[in-house]
Amino acid sequence: PSHDIVSQGTTIQTNGGHLWMGGGSGFTSWNGLTVGNGVARGNITNSNGITLIKSNIQASGGGIALYGRGRTGANVTITIPNLVGTGTQNANNSNGIRLHGGNQIDTGTGTIYMYGYADYNATGSANGVELSQTGEPDLITNANTCTQAIVVEGITENNPNASNAWGFYTHYSVVQNTSNGTIHIKGKGVS
Repeated sequence: PSHDIVSQGTTIQTNGGHLWMGGGSGFTSWNGLTVGNGVARGNITNSNGITLIKSNIQASGGGIALYGRGRTGANVTITIPNLVGTGTQNANNSNGIRLHGGNQIDTGTGTIYMYGYADYNATGSANGVELSQTGEPDLITNANTCTQAIVVEGITENNPNASNAWGFYTHYSVVQNTSNGTIHIKGKGVS
């Protein structure tokens, strides 16, 4: 089974290598790497498929791909650093991908792909992809010149009781391409 991926305050530097986060019960090939054939799934410990908190990911020309799916069923409350002041706060999300607290994701000339899917939860947030809404903003950036330099896809469905059910949800974060590449952000929300 696939399990959620949680990173808190982590620094990853691939020095031109690729980074793939996801899950699956089998394998496939991506950019010459053998990777999982599915998504990282939320579970009874953390409802988000992928959770990044104050992480710094630098690929220096390598590609980054994130595939996450929120837990199907009731949300699990997790404790995260309180970004306003000190201490901790609780988060009650079941997102495909949840970035919180000022993550930095930079691939240089590499591409960025993020896919998040959220379906059915009792209450709380169930967003496909959610970027920081409090504290420091997330920065997702590259200088790739292709027509799919940055692609973010968020889908949420079957969430009639969720407080938030957005395909793509953000407040203060930045998604940017500093060259002539194209950014695609796709959000789909169906109750």
